[in-house]
Amino acid sequence: MNQAAATRKIKDYTALVEDVKQCSLCHNLKGKVHLEGCPFCEEINLWSYWEGGVSHLDASILVVGQDWGFYRFDDHIRAVIESRQDNSALNGRYMNNNKSITDRNLAALLASIGYDVLRDNERAKELFFTNFVLCYRTEGLSGNFQNAWIRNCSVYFGRLTAIIQPKVILCLGRRVYDGVMLSLNGRETVPGWKIYNDRIDAQLPSIVPKSRSIIFPMAHCGMMGTNTRNRGKVFKDILDVQKQDWHTILQYL
Repeated sequence: MNQAAATRKIKDYTALVEDVKQCSLCHNLKGKVHLEGCPFCEEINLWSYWEGGVSHLDASILVVGQDWGFYRFDDHIRAVIESRQDNSALNGRYMNNNKSITDRNLAALLASIGYDVLRDNERAKELFFTNFVLCYRTEGLSGNFQNAWIRNCSVYFGRLTAIIQPKVILCLGRRVYDGVMLSLNGRETVPGWKIYNDRIDAQLPSIVPKSRSIIFPMAHCGMMGTNTRNRGKVFKDILDVQKQDWHTILQYL
């Protein structure tokens, strides 16, 4: 990529981050859970500090989660933010004392397709992580999800994918896949696909004519998503079934 194109990507991404920080569409919605922005986050999403952000705008794989959940400016968040100041320690700092089953399973799944996000910073530049919902819960980690969050964030996700132009988008869970399809295709789940308990009963990609990306619906890699994906399957390791799912993307990279 030439310097002019790289500069344009950074300019567009910086403008997107600022627009997200100014957005308050979801802050006052009726419901049991309210959202707020993150005033000190200088990337599109706190999760992007692990793998993503301004130095990953040429990523081949865009990994999309649902939403971050409640956050506090605690030691973990401080390490996430500070990690950008010392790129050599980026991966180690994010995962240091990180007890998230989702994050640890994600690291294992990525390692199974050749991306060691715990050690190999250079290869990890091919990855960009973000949640689809870009604001943060004022309480709680999950539950009481509102479809309005997806609708309101869909325009920002569309802008992000237009900047990165990833080869592959990996959607962690049913709601994420619906949101990605709504953002890039103008409608949600592809008709005819069988839906079972927050997953899609196929690991086939969706091709969206307007997008340059190939979109994969994947089971969420948290405890509930993994248990659901394993239901009725034979496996030795808890992630065996999902690793098989993830291996299907290799031919598209």
